[in-house]
Amino acid sequence: MSAPMASATDGGREAPPPIENSSAPSWRESWTCGVCIFSDKVHVYLTYPFVLSWSLLEAMSAGCFVLGSRTPPVEEVIKDGVNGQLVDFFDQDSLSDQISAGLADGNNRLRSAARETVIEQYDLRSICLPAYLALLKTLLPRGAVL
Repeated sequence: MSAPMASATDGGREAPPPIENSSAPSWRESWTCGVCIFSDKVHVYLTYPFVLSWSLLEAMSAGCFVLGSRTPPVEEVIKDGVNGQLVDFFDQDSLSDQISAGLADGNNRLRSAARETVIEQYDLRSICLPAYLALLKTLLPRGAVL
């Protein structure tokens, strides 16, 4: 099967050929990515050394089983064996073993804990927006209104 033609939405790059039973959200529009996340059996999130991405929190909030790289930004959110699994970024054998194990096991406890983590620590209305507004208020001159 040949790769899809490049388009304006992907910066003119040619997408890699599709792999059966996998998704590559970086090649999809954000709404399509959300659909992919909700159907994930195992959401593999490898990042090195970049900051945490919204896609990890989206996957966790959707109740996905998340397998992330054991790197500082990911370790801030995923607690190994509590709300997801961590793997050494460079350990391909462990990565493939944990993906296989994640597909074989429902990981319902980890899925529920992942969702709870996002609700308790990253909810927009009750956590993030109030914290952001409080920060903005500290930066504004006295008496200024948001």
